[in-house]
Amino acid sequence: NANLSFADFRKTNLTGANFEGANLEGALFCEACLKGANFRNVHFCRTDFRKADLTDTNIKKENVSDCDLTKAVLVGTDLGQKDSGMSFYLKEKDGEVTLMVRKEDRHHALLTITKKGTLRREKDIPPHLGFVLDNQGRIVLLN
Repeated sequence: NANLSFADFRKTNLTGANFEGANLEGALFCEACLKGANFRNVHFCRTDFRKADLTDTNIKKENVSDCDLTKAVLVGTDLGQKDSGMSFYLKEKDGEVTLMVRKEDRHHALLTITKKGTLRREKDIPPHLGFVLDNQGRIVLLN
């Protein structure tokens, strides 16, 4: 139950940090690395997470409504999944497996593993999804 209100953690590596039960009102986490940090039962109020890496944290959308998450990395979080409105799944047909993405009740094929085991990039991905695939099949986010 630490009181860390208005603490300055800018550009700090806090990978795996345990903030359980803490008061983080007004705390600054700009450009901090918070991968895997525990935010269970944390009090947030105007907490600044601009450009922070929140990968694989248990941060919840309902707790950070007044926080600044501009350009924060939200991969593997409740926030990233809900904000994107996208879901990914595999579809098998005729011995081929395709990685699909669903957004706004529309389905788009991304990559297919053919019967021969080669990777085939599917047609161009519409820009409203917010990302593209590079020539190696990696996802590149559009800002």
